[in-house]
Amino acid sequence: MLVCPSRLEISRWEPFPETERPAELAKHVAACPRCAAMMAEISEARSLLLGGDPAEASARAARAILECVRERRSRSLGRWWRLLVPALLVPAVAALLVIGKPALLGLRSTGHSTQAVKASFWSRSSASAATPSFRR
Repeated sequence: MLVCPSRLEISRWEPFPETERPAELAKHVAACPRCAAMMAEISEARSLLLGGDPAEASARAARAILECVRERRSRSLGRWWRLLVPALLVPAVAALLVIGKPALLGLRSTGHSTQAVKASFWSRSSASAATPSFRR
């Protein structure tokens, strides 16, 4: 290689093992002190950035990302519960009031009081007990 490769070219091939790098580049870096220093500098920066083992650094980053996702998911579920519970509770209470209010006030919604309903029930049952019925 007559001309030194660019910093970009050297950094492109730096992560690869020396056997996988182009033979021309490997020979040049071995012979040229400037390119060898550049390769060492890039390797050092890479190891500082990613740590000693790139696989471990990647796993560490993945764990950190998953932890952030879990934290946000738990916060968003709590937010939904805070909005959903009152939204479901209000219609349920309203339905109970509509259904339960007449019973609490003595069945006045049909125009009968509880006393009248009781009297009507007992008068029918005593009349039906005295009169035999042959209806099917």
